[in-house]
Amino acid sequence: MSNRTTRHREIVCATVLSVVLLAVCCALGVTPASNPQTQPASGPFKVAASRGAKPLPCGVNAPTHKAYQDAENRWYQNHVVEAYQKLGRRSPAWDDTVVQMLNMTSSLIDVDFTVAQTQVGLANKAIDAGCDDPLVLFHHARAQRIGGAVSSTDFRQAIQALRQSPYPKSLTSWAMVWLYGRLTQDQKEEEAAAELEGQLLDDLCAAIRSGDFEPGQKRVLLHYVESGLQCMKTGKATLYQRVAAMEDGEPWVRQVLAGNLCINLAWEARGGGWAYKVTQEGWEGFRKNMATARKHLLKACELSPDAPEGPSAMIPLAMADPAGPDDTPRYWFDRAVAAQFNYIPAYSSLLWSLRPRWGGSHDAMYKFGLECAATQRYDTNVPRQLFEALRGIADDYQNDWGEVLSNESIYQQVQQMLDGYLRTGQDRKGILSTKLGLAVLGSRWEDAATLLPQLSGPPSEEALAYLATNAHEVMKAIEAHKMP
Repeated sequence: MSNRTTRHREIVCATVLSVVLLAVCCALGVTPASNPQTQPASGPFKVAASRGAKPLPCGVNAPTHKAYQDAENRWYQNHVVEAYQKLGRRSPAWDDTVVQMLNMTSSLIDVDFTVAQTQVGLANKAIDAGCDDPLVLFHHARAQRIGGAVSSTDFRQAIQALRQSPYPKSLTSWAMVWLYGRLTQDQKEEEAAAELEGQLLDDLCAAIRSGDFEPGQKRVLLHYVESGLQCMKTGKATLYQRVAAMEDGEPWVRQVLAGNLCINLAWEARGGGWAYKVTQEGWEGFRKNMATARKHLLKACELSPDAPEGPSAMIPLAMADPAGPDDTPRYWFDRAVAAQFNYIPAYSSLLWSLRPRWGGSHDAMYKFGLECAATQRYDTNVPRQLFEALRGIADDYQNDWGEVLSNESIYQQVQQMLDGYLRTGQDRKGILSTKLGLAVLGSRWEDAATLLPQLSGPPSEEALAYLATNAHEVMKAIEAHKMP
């Protein structure tokens, strides 16, 4: 999976989490965040941790997202590549081309645009040679759909051919998840998406029961199912009832799903309005479903203490309605990152809980960012959480980065953190663009003059968007402050 795809998934997760956290806290009230205490310095950063918090498990043996990627790769190889080799309509005329196309990705859900365009060419080559294998036709339709070159009707026909084939049935489920997600992003396809929802529910339940996932791949199963749920307009209550009634299927997946579904049902009962407008019936439904969600998620944590999803999902519940003095956001965060050091949804949840509006402070956010930067694990997105903490602070100042970066120590620390990523050689343009944007927003014009030539072209719009600015504004500011 590409770095851009991984980062996109983290952005989506963080956005969803922010909405959920905001909603939970508005409804139930919050527990003030523990006051952070500064520990001895490490490198250019001070390590800051909340009272009672465990140090971040950043050693070389700390479990990371790589374990998930390896599990997904194994599943994909077994159920897609090897499935074609065992069950596909094969021929020497196209076998090598098909295997090359299938091996270009390791996920049925997350597909990079550039990869998809290359897959179109390879699929066309196989089809022109006479290949009519359902799995190949599905990949061909999906790759074309990413570019907007195939209708939903044609895509559904490809899925139907896959459904009627001897391939593992879970492949049809994930094909449906992908199609449904795409349709819900297009207002013109809302009617088509609604027609598919019943079939999607059936496919998701079948996938949970399928046994196509080994115990070490349960997190992959959860991710694929939740990818379908994120886009679902209705039917979540039905899915919860079906999942809760299951006596078979992966138990941990069922508990995490049930917990997250109950949180959704709680909000359906309450509604999205201001607290004083909620009816007594709405509050009762909200609290009942939240209590049920807690039971499911606690069970999930018990079943799989080595998985981060359960503890991470507990952070907003502990933030809004703690069950006791030890039931804190940091406690559940520590459990989540012990399971996966770079599980970014947990970092996003904890940072949100540290905002002043929920009883935290900008100082607590900043110190947590320093704690993350001090890990110096530039092979992960953890040090970057210093940037995310400062971005959250700037957001509270109506995106006034100048206020945040007026502190020279803060400016230097975030630049040093970005230098750490720059040394890895990954996404050089994006990192240099962020450094340039910070220099401009912080009025460090000499730094900006030094950074601009290193870009060898215009700065990245994607990187600057995270700073609530754009290349035009950055270049205009630099031009206005050129030395005579």
